Amino acid sequence: MSNWRSCVPANPIIEGATNLFCIVNLTVVPNESVTAKLQVQYQNSILSMEFVTIKQPEYAEWGTDDEWIYQKIASKLGLGTLIVPQV
Repeated sequence: MSNWRSCVPANPIIEGATNLFCIVNLTVVPNESVTAKLQVQYQNSILSMEFVTIKQPEYAEWGTDDEWIYQKIASKLGLGTLIVPQV
């Protein structure tokens, strides 16, 4: 399964443009925080490396739902609506 996730941007620069991101590395400090190193492709063009840190109390929301981390990253980076992959 690919680690890339796709988002529909709120204001696409061209019709059908998407934002993509891939978690390259997660650094977890148990019961405290998680820092994600990400590769991000903005609207089918610019490729960038980004870092997102999620601390308490948000970190406590993570629980056992790994899809939550993708939703939180998309929200924090303003990437748009996450497209949930089909199972």
